[in-house]
Amino acid sequence: MVIIRLADMTRFRLDRKYDVILCLFSSIGYVKTLEMLVQTLTQFKEHLNEEGVILVEPWLTPDVWTTGRVDTIMTERRGIHMSRMSHSDREGDISIMKMEYLFGSEHGIEHYTEEHRLGLFTVKEMIEAFQEAGLRVEHDPEGLIGRGMYIARNMM
Repeated sequence: MVIIRLADMTRFRLDRKYDVILCLFSSIGYVKTLEMLVQTLTQFKEHLNEEGVILVEPWLTPDVWTTGRVDTIMTERRGIHMSRMSHSDREGDISIMKMEYLFGSEHGIEHYTEEHRLGLFTVKEMIEAFQEAGLRVEHDPEGLIGRGMYIARNMM
């Protein structure tokens, strides 16, 4: 049985503990600030079995984020054409990705816009946040797709 719950990762409460807690696809960046990062990692720790492990795939670090970058993706399948153009920006330690989507078919063209704001944390800041949350952590600089991976366990 699979149970899915929608919650804010900075302040969720579940009635059990887990052997593994995953935070993938750079979603940790959505916490935006170091204070909220520590709060989130503390929540993860509170839901971790004594011998459990936490895996966090980070967002980009401040030194590799590029402002003013424009990317375009286009594809077509089954008569539906899609294009996405994105533009990167930055406000302090917050990365901003603005995306514009166009979907076209025989029925017309639809346009959608979205903006994502994610915190930019250094490796040192991430490690210190894990430690502040009471976790011992290892950093794998490669990870699954080149963004790295943090592997954390309870301090014993």
